[in-house]
Amino acid sequence: MTGDPRFHALLRRLGELHDRKQEDYGREGDPFANVRASEDFGIPGWIGCLVRMNDKMRRLMKAARGGTLANESVEDSFLDLAVYAIIGYILYRESLQENEADEQAKPELPAVLELREAMARVFSGTEVVYLDAQDDVEDLLYAAYQDSHLDDPGGHS
Repeated sequence: MTGDPRFHALLRRLGELHDRKQEDYGREGDPFANVRASEDFGIPGWIGCLVRMNDKMRRLMKAARGGTLANESVEDSFLDLAVYAIIGYILYRESLQENEADEQAKPELPAVLELREAMARVFSGTEVVYLDAQDDVEDLLYAAYQDSHLDDPGGHS
Protein backbone atom coordinates (compact mmCIF):
# COMPACT_ATOMS: atom_id res chain seq x y z
CA MET A 1 0.00 0.00 0.00
CA THR A 2 1.36 3.42 -0.91
CA GLY A 3 0.63 6.70 0.77
CA ASP A 4 -1.56 9.46 -0.54
CA PRO A 5 -0.10 10.98 -3.73
CA ARG A 6 -1.05 14.46 -2.47
CA PHE A 7 1.20 13.91 0.53
CA HIS A 8 4.19 12.98 -1.64
CA ALA A 9 3.49 15.86 -4.01
CA LEU A 10 3.54 18.24 -1.01
CA LEU A 11 6.83 16.76 0.19
CA ARG A 12 8.35 17.55 -3.21
CA ARG A 13 6.82 21.03 -3.04
CA LEU A 14 8.32 21.55 0.43
CA GLY A 15 11.76 20.66 -0.93
CA GLU A 16 11.34 23.15 -3.76
CA LEU A 17 10.10 25.81 -1.33
CA HIS A 18 13.12 25.22 0.90
CA ASP A 19 15.49 25.47 -2.06
CA ARG A 20 13.93 28.74 -3.25
CA LYS A 21 13.95 30.33 0.19
CA GLN A 22 17.50 29.15 0.81
CA GLU A 23 18.58 31.45 -2.00
CA ASP A 24 17.26 34.42 0.00
CA TYR A 25 17.98 33.34 3.56
CA GLY A 26 20.72 30.74 3.45
CA ARG A 27 24.43 31.14 3.06
CA GLU A 28 26.83 29.21 0.86
CA GLY A 29 27.43 25.94 2.65
CA ASP A 30 24.68 26.52 5.25
CA PRO A 31 21.09 26.57 4.03
CA PHE A 32 19.91 27.05 7.63
CA ALA A 33 22.02 30.15 8.38
CA ASN A 34 18.97 32.35 8.99
CA VAL A 35 17.53 29.93 11.54
CA ARG A 36 20.91 29.33 13.18
CA ALA A 37 21.19 33.10 13.75
CA SER A 38 19.50 32.56 17.12
CA GLU A 39 22.80 31.01 18.23
CA ASP A 40 24.28 34.52 18.11
CA PHE A 41 22.06 35.21 21.13
CA GLY A 42 22.87 31.97 22.95
CA ILE A 43 19.73 30.16 21.76
CA PRO A 44 20.27 26.82 20.02
CA GLY A 45 19.22 26.85 16.37
CA TRP A 46 16.51 24.24 16.83
CA ILE A 47 14.91 26.32 19.59
CA GLY A 48 15.14 29.43 17.39
CA CYS A 49 13.31 27.37 14.81
CA LEU A 50 10.53 26.73 17.34
CA VAL A 51 10.09 30.49 17.70
CA ARG A 52 9.61 30.80 13.94
CA MET A 53 7.17 27.89 14.03
CA ASN A 54 5.27 29.65 16.79
CA ASP A 55 4.95 32.73 14.55
CA LYS A 56 3.35 30.53 11.88
CA MET A 57 1.06 28.93 14.46
CA ARG A 58 -0.09 32.37 15.62
CA ARG A 59 -1.02 33.24 12.04
CA LEU A 60 -2.93 29.97 11.67
CA MET A 61 -4.68 30.50 15.00
CA LYS A 62 -5.80 33.93 13.84
CA ALA A 63 -7.21 32.40 10.66
CA ALA A 64 -8.88 29.62 12.65
CA ARG A 65 -10.65 32.24 14.77
CA GLY A 66 -12.02 33.80 11.60
CA GLY A 67 -9.42 36.51 11.18
CA THR A 68 -7.96 37.44 7.83
CA LEU A 69 -4.29 37.25 7.02
CA ALA A 70 -2.92 40.27 5.19
CA ASN A 71 0.53 39.11 4.08
CA GLU A 72 0.51 35.34 3.82
CA SER A 73 -2.13 32.75 3.02
CA VAL A 74 -3.19 29.96 5.35
CA GLU A 75 -1.73 27.48 2.85
CA ASP A 76 1.63 29.28 2.84
CA SER A 77 1.68 29.33 6.64
CA PHE A 78 1.07 25.56 6.73
CA LEU A 79 3.86 24.94 4.22
CA ASP A 80 6.29 27.22 6.07
CA LEU A 81 5.41 25.49 9.34
CA ALA A 82 6.17 22.10 7.78
CA VAL A 83 9.52 23.32 6.42
CA TYR A 84 10.45 24.80 9.81
CA ALA A 85 9.53 21.50 11.49
CA ILE A 86 11.96 19.66 9.20
CA ILE A 87 14.69 22.27 9.72
CA GLY A 88 14.12 22.14 13.48
CA TYR A 89 14.43 18.36 13.41
CA ILE A 90 17.71 18.56 11.48
CA LEU A 91 19.16 21.20 13.83
CA TYR A 92 18.02 19.22 16.88
CA ARG A 93 19.77 16.09 15.58
CA GLU A 94 22.91 18.18 14.93
CA SER A 95 22.83 19.44 18.53
CA LEU A 96 22.62 15.87 19.83
CA GLN A 97 25.66 14.91 17.76
CA GLU A 98 27.56 18.00 18.97
CA ASN A 99 26.75 17.18 22.60
CA GLU A 100 27.93 13.62 22.03
CA ALA A 101 31.20 14.88 20.51
CA ASP A 102 31.67 17.33 23.42
CA GLU A 103 31.24 14.49 25.92
CA GLN A 104 33.83 12.38 24.12
CA ALA A 105 36.27 15.31 23.94
CA LYS A 106 36.34 15.95 27.70
CA PRO A 107 39.90 15.59 28.99
CA GLU A 108 40.66 13.21 31.81
CA LEU A 109 41.53 15.62 34.60
CA PRO A 110 43.83 14.43 37.38
CA ALA A 111 41.18 15.29 39.97
CA VAL A 112 38.64 13.16 38.12
CA LEU A 113 41.03 10.22 37.96
CA GLU A 114 41.78 10.49 41.70
CA LEU A 115 38.09 10.86 42.49
CA ARG A 116 37.26 7.86 40.33
CA GLU A 117 39.73 5.72 42.31
CA ALA A 118 38.40 6.99 45.64
CA MET A 119 34.79 6.42 44.62
CA ALA A 120 35.64 2.92 43.43
CA ARG A 121 36.93 2.14 46.92
CA VAL A 122 33.95 3.72 48.69
CA PHE A 123 31.25 2.34 46.43
CA SER A 124 32.72 -1.07 45.69
CA GLY A 125 29.91 -3.54 45.23
CA THR A 126 27.30 -0.86 44.50
CA GLU A 127 27.95 -0.34 40.79
CA VAL A 128 24.77 1.58 39.88
CA VAL A 129 25.13 4.16 42.64
CA TYR A 130 28.81 4.53 41.84
CA LEU A 131 28.26 5.13 38.12
CA ASP A 132 25.52 7.73 38.70
CA ALA A 133 27.56 9.59 41.31
CA GLN A 134 30.70 9.37 39.16
CA ASP A 135 28.97 10.97 36.17
CA ASP A 136 27.56 13.79 38.29
CA VAL A 137 30.86 14.56 39.98
CA GLU A 138 32.83 14.33 36.71
CA ASP A 139 30.44 16.81 35.09
CA LEU A 140 30.84 19.21 38.03
CA LEU A 141 34.61 18.92 38.00
CA TYR A 142 34.79 19.43 34.26
CA ALA A 143 32.56 22.52 34.50
CA ALA A 144 34.78 23.91 37.24
CA TYR A 145 37.85 23.19 35.12
CA GLN A 146 36.32 25.03 32.16
CA ASP A 147 35.34 27.99 34.34
CA SER A 148 38.86 28.22 35.73
CA HIS A 149 40.27 28.46 32.19
CA LEU A 150 37.84 31.03 30.79
CA ASP A 151 40.14 33.94 31.59
CA ASP A 152 43.04 32.10 29.99
CA PRO A 153 41.85 30.51 26.72
CA GLY A 154 45.18 28.82 26.22
CA GLY A 155 44.59 26.78 29.35
CA HIS A 156 47.58 28.21 31.21
CA SER A 157 47.03 28.92 34.87
